[in-house]
Amino acid sequence: MNDVIPTKETLKKNNYQHIETAKAGVFVLKNVDCDILNKYLSRKDISNSQYSAGTKYYMNYKIGHSHPSTVSSIYQDKIRSNSTMIISDAILTNKKHYNEARKHVPYKFLSFFEHVVLDNMTLSEANKISLRLTNKKTPFKKFKECLDVLAYHYGFI
Repeated sequence: MNDVIPTKETLKKNNYQHIETAKAGVFVLKNVDCDILNKYLSRKDISNSQYSAGTKYYMNYKIGHSHPSTVSSIYQDKIRSNSTMIISDAILTNKKHYNEARKHVPYKFLSFFEHVVLDNMTLSEANKISLRLTNKKTPFKKFKECLDVLAYHYGFI
């Protein structure tokens, strides 16, 4: 475990852990709080508009399919009243935005895309259960295409 020395910047973020790999006794330093979109943005594999589109899609899903008490805790600073009408409107609006955005993602790639963005699966895991593409670079290209479509839909491009 002494082989992995984190940098000062890594330690400041405080969301890294030493995780043992499949090979016994070998540890890697892994960002455990990071989702797929953050990972690709930090590596500069996707643009800010693609990241924003993926994040908005996730938030529309999360809020649109949540229980009213969850929404109130998400918006506790913004919504100070316990009005169920405001909370219900937020849920319905986000569900509507999610369903509209979902229509723009190519149907063939929808399951794959949602496994990655909503379930935080790796591209290879999502590819195995949905697309089954043999070329290892193709899933990332398809993922970026979906993000581009959403970025255009949401007006980030």
